Amino acid sequence: MGLITQADMKGLEPRILADRTNCRALLEIFNDPKQAGQVYQILGRDILKRDIDKVKNPRDYMFAKKGILATSYNAQPFTLQRQLFIELQIEATEDECADFIQGLLRKCPEMKDYIWEQRRRVARDREIACITGFIRHLPNDGIESQGFKHVWNEAVNVEIQHTASMIAKLWSNYVQRGIWECGLGARDIFARKVVYLGPVHDSVSHDCRTQAIAKRVLDIYARALSTIQGAPMAALIGRKLRCPLGIETTSGPTWGKA
Repeated sequence: MGLITQADMKGLEPRILADRTNCRALLEIFNDPKQAGQVYQILGRDILKRDIDKVKNPRDYMFAKKGILATSYNAQPFTLQRQLFIELQIEATEDECADFIQGLLRKCPEMKDYIWEQRRRVARDREIACITGFIRHLPNDGIESQGFKHVWNEAVNVEIQHTASMIAKLWSNYVQRGIWECGLGARDIFARKVVYLGPVHDSVSHDCRTQAIAKRVLDIYARALSTIQGAPMAALIGRKLRCPLGIETTSGPTWGKA
């Protein structure tokens, strides 16, 4: 028997969106420790006018989560409707999707301003420039070409996704460094964010030792998150984020229970 610990960054893309748009509603949620992990439930409740429970009503929760992410990438109602059905097997009318998008933009007007500012900048500069320094040049066959229109529509997506990816990699590197410093060899590492601790025998001493190591690993996840929000984040994007990052950690004897 062994023990698996794992962690993931929680609500990373909406946090990057809150920072980039300076959205008051999102920043209020993420800067409140009691609400920070409930962004989809809180916004979903305000827009759909009913309580959102991840366990009791997963349909509403997934609708709200996909709707918030899709809207932040300037998805149109028919696009959101298609994504809900293909990716999540959720049936929704185009009117439902339109109402959700409009409700979210009323709640977060800064998001709409940011989306259009990004698209205007892309049309002007013919490139997507992210705060991490990453630059994506557009096709040279004119603004009426399909290639240009495709990238123009992805202008916000590219910046949010790329920044989130770089932050996740930064955190993962500090997690891995912490695991090595704690004395776990490469053979103990399943992946950057998943560690297999074992084998564990039936004796109490072995089990307690593994539980103690698991606690140390969970501490490493949190310490790495705290570390990157200082100088490493400033080096990555030139400043600290306007809202704190968050992680979700779990452990268990099997993948399912972890």
